[in-house]
Amino acid sequence: LVVDDDESVRRAIAAALGDAGCDVREAVDAASMRIALAAWEPALLLLDASLPDAAGTQLLQELKASDATRDMPVVMIATRLPDELTELALGLGAADGLRKPFRPRELVARVQAQLRVQALLRKTQDALRNSEDELGRVQEDSENRRKLVDILHEVTGDLSSDEIYHILARRVARALSL
Repeated sequence: LVVDDDESVRRAIAAALGDAGCDVREAVDAASMRIALAAWEPALLLLDASLPDAAGTQLLQELKASDATRDMPVVMIATRLPDELTELALGLGAADGLRKPFRPRELVARVQAQLRVQALLRKTQDALRNSEDELGRVQEDSENRRKLVDILHEVTGDLSSDEIYHILARRVARALSL
């Protein structure tokens, strides 16, 4: 999703990313960005640092505060990217910053790099969830085995060693079909 009030910038970004195989949608201000995000979940957001109805850094804070958009990479774009804006944007959670005018190949390379990082993050999060699920199953199985051992200790505590030996011999014979 490209959010910029300058139509020529939006078109240039859309053309460069479209040629690279990206599905690009556009928004002209904060209000249209919110509408677009409600209807579509983009893999990445290119956000102008100064929009007519909101500052890009304010929108960045809003995006990073929302569960729905917290993990979405945001690349801030600005006519000039002073050190203070770069530090502020990165500090607020922006993935990258890009100066206007931009070189199309650099834009595509930066976007592709962020998409690779995002894909790796999702893959890692999925692996972590799977590991947590497996750990839960192993812990449950371990607890069930512990309970079984407790029961066996309790039962065998009342039996003599001869009685335990005969029970084990019968069970082994039955298991081996002897």
